[in-house]
Amino acid sequence: MVPRKVTKRRVLLSMNRQTMIFSAIATALYAAVSLLPNPIDLPGLHNLNFRPGVVVPVLAGILLGPIAGFFVGAAGTLVADGLTFDTSWNWAIGNGLIGLIAGVVPAARLASRARWRSIGAATVMGALGIIRGVGFAALTDVLVANRTPDTAIGVEWISVAKWELAWGVPLTIIVVLAWPRRPNIAG
Repeated sequence: MVPRKVTKRRVLLSMNRQTMIFSAIATALYAAVSLLPNPIDLPGLHNLNFRPGVVVPVLAGILLGPIAGFFVGAAGTLVADGLTFDTSWNWAIGNGLIGLIAGVVPAARLASRARWRSIGAATVMGALGIIRGVGFAALTDVLVANRTPDTAIGVEWISVAKWELAWGVPLTIIVVLAWPRRPNIAG
């Protein structure tokens, strides 16, 4: 009988110093990447712009854990919004939820023998995070920004989620495939 190699398991709800440092770097990256394409508005859509940076909180959640993913999404949004216009707490929480939900898939699974299955699970959780995070923000805009439910669902939730999925899903797959087989970022 071959002895099993003992591996260090990542605790999903913990953060050490290294994770905090990488979270701060990812937050700054997310804020910067969110600011760069702001002048590029998509035609015909209300308050929607080119946002490939959505992959940052998704990857932070996958590689650093759900708490770090939430922090990166929420803090990055607050920083970027604070530098350009008024901040919306509900959109910060919504973007935080993207990283939180994506972080349910531990990074250790990405190094397993079932790499493609793990990448698929991480991508699906990232997509669910985008749908639920944007949904939370859009639906709370009914109360926060006095939007009608039709506007919140049709213009904000569906339109924003569609574009963020179009960028987030392929970029998540590309970056996770390019990542080393044994990611050692999270504590």
